[in-house]
Amino acid sequence: MNRVMIIKPTRLLYAGLLGSPSLRSLGALTLYVACEQPFEIRRSSGARESGFLATVAPNEPHQICSCDSAICKVLFEPECIDILATLGSLPGCLQRPDPRYLQIRNSLETLLQDSASLDTMTEECLDQALLGHTLQPRHLDVRIRHAVELIRSRPCEHLFAAECARITGLSFSRFIHLFRQQVGMPFRTFCAWKRARTILSFVNRPCNLTELALESGYPDSSHFSHSIRRIYGLRPRDLFAGSRRMTILTDAA
Repeated sequence: MNRVMIIKPTRLLYAGLLGSPSLRSLGALTLYVACEQPFEIRRSSGARESGFLATVAPNEPHQICSCDSAICKVLFEPECIDILATLGSLPGCLQRPDPRYLQIRNSLETLLQDSASLDTMTEECLDQALLGHTLQPRHLDVRIRHAVELIRSRPCEHLFAAECARITGLSFSRFIHLFRQQVGMPFRTFCAWKRARTILSFVNRPCNLTELALESGYPDSSHFSHSIRRIYGLRPRDLFAGSRRMTILTDAA
């Protein structure tokens, strides 16, 4: 399978090296798809599972390894889908290469090989092509949706909850409570994930990591390294080293 990453506003498709990640905590619902051999996933509970498909909830700490040295995964952003309904429709961990695994793996391979067609494909159509069905959307309060769109459009800026509360016409405490209830995670965690997500557009380019950290809104290289390792389970230099020959296509908003 080609080494490709396709970044869309609320979806991300990846086929490439796995590396040796430590505990990671991705901010999106993640569907892992084995390339050939089953992978092993260890969740925060300590339980170890071997499987060909596995679904991990947003911000759930986990560790994954595979003798293939490669992995496929699809990320679904939490603000756009009903997380509980989606978790119910996808396998927690599929231990055998049954027809459902083969269908998803083959569909993913087809999409990645014909990646140019994804430029005009809506995310609902992408879900249909990959999973065989569309996902139930998350219906956000219009005020929280406005805050989410603001964060997504300015991921490298330091937006404060108090500022977003003022813009949306809510009190600080009401905004914090409603944001977490609606989006499924705290405001600061959501902002940290969106900032880290922007880094993925640059991982196949030669660049100065310190300069990239500052341009991406991190106060210094130490904070950048800690945040990236907490989210992706890899040091920034290892993340970039493993992505040098990867094709990256993006129309992320």
